[in-house]
Amino acid sequence: MLLLEQISLNHGIKTIVSGFSLNLSPGERIGLIGPSGVGKTSVLQTVADLLPTSAGVKHNQFQRTGYVFQNPRLLPWKSVLDNVALPLIARGEKRKTARLQAKHWLTRLQLSESCFSAYPSALSGGMAQRVSLARAFALQPDL
Repeated sequence: MLLLEQISLNHGIKTIVSGFSLNLSPGERIGLIGPSGVGKTSVLQTVADLLPTSAGVKHNQFQRTGYVFQNPRLLPWKSVLDNVALPLIARGEKRKTARLQAKHWLTRLQLSESCFSAYPSALSGGMAQRVSLARAFALQPDL
C-alpha cells in the first residue's frame, strides 16, 4: 500500500503541491493528469524517494519502486545492455544473470539484438525511452 496524506512539496520557497492525498493498494492502477507545472512529476519523485515532502505523511509499503524519468538518463559510456543490467548488478545480481534479464526486457520492448551493443548516442528518442523502461521493468518493481 502507498499512502500520501495531505503532503506538501516545496522547491525553495515556492510551494509546488499542497494538501495532496492518495491511497494506492497492490494491484491498483492510477494516472496523474493535469496541466504542466501542477506537480505530477514532483509527486512521483516523492513516491520514489527522490524528493522529500515538506508536510504531510508518506507511507510506502511496496518493497521495490520502479521509476522512469521523463528523460531516459542513460549512461553515455555504457552500452544499451549494460545500462539495463546496471541496477540489477548494483542490487547484487551476478553480471551474467543481470545481462540475461536485460536482454529479456529489451526484447520484450521490441528492441533488436543489434541495439544491445549500441551506445545511447546512437538511439532515437523513442528507443532510448524504451531502454529506460526496460531498466525499470528489469528490477521487477511492485510499484
